[in-house]
Amino acid sequence: MSRITKAARTGLIRACMYLCMIGSATVIQPAFAQATLDAQIPPPIARPAAGVIENRTGRSPEAPFEIITSSGADYYLKLVDSRTGLDAITVYVRGGQRIEVTVPLGSYRLRYAAGEIWRGASHLFGPGEMTMYNETGSIFNFDISGGYVNGYTVELIRQVGGNMDTRRINPSQF
Repeated sequence: MSRITKAARTGLIRACMYLCMIGSATVIQPAFAQATLDAQIPPPIARPAAGVIENRTGRSPEAPFEIITSSGADYYLKLVDSRTGLDAITVYVRGGQRIEVTVPLGSYRLRYAAGEIWRGASHLFGPGEMTMYNETGSIFNFDISGGYVNGYTVELIRQVGGNMDTRRINPSQF
């Protein structure tokens, strides 16, 4: 049997006290971390009415644009001018809704953000994984051809065999 000297015993007691103090701190730390995270998340606000929120083109809307969504998340869409890369139109769609809006003629790329709790145009649905950002690979040409105004129907519903490629993007690309 080995003997523990008084100095070693004191060291063990100090180590135990230190570990116990660290252990206490780790129990408190997640609550502190959660409080810090909560302080960074903007509060929820009332969702906007479904439809066009902003038209930055200066042109009158003429072309039909139908958006169909699945339930579970709301969507904030942007039609981005395909030539300039500038935001042209923003649309809000509530999950599980089908809406039809009219948009100005032009060529656009579609970007959209999805999430559950609306926190405003600056924060969308919240930081991190609270907001999912996507962009389609297609260019949407809203134009007049043969005397008819051409529009689009977009289904923002994950499906096998769909014909619209999308990719995740960073918030900074949105």
